[in-house]
Amino acid sequence: MKGSNIKTAIERSFTSEMVHLPLKGYGFRGVKLGIMVFAGLNVEVIEATEGEYEVLSILKDGNPLLEDKWYTIAVPDMLTFGNLYPEIVQSTSKRYMMPELIRDVLLWALMKNTES
Repeated sequence: MKGSNIKTAIERSFTSEMVHLPLKGYGFRGVKLGIMVFAGLNVEVIEATEGEYEVLSILKDGNPLLEDKWYTIAVPDMLTFGNLYPEIVQSTSKRYMMPELIRDVLLWALMKNTES
């Protein structure tokens, strides 16, 4: 995805609408969508008003996310469907790690690290 689309998705993830969105389906087991968690990115936010956040900066490896640069990201498959994050849905290059579920991939990675 282009950095500009990633930035838009990240900013959307901190809106009150998305944080408190009641969600059902796609195998989701929670009650609300909640705040997105990041690995490999440092996302600095402040609470602008009660319950609303402003993204101040997005860094990858200590450098600002570049809007015109292409990045490879990994997201739960449920974010690639529907209209939760149009920037992700509209991405033209997707690769699914199916039939594995993200929880299985995470388990395999954790087990591999403990065996080393």
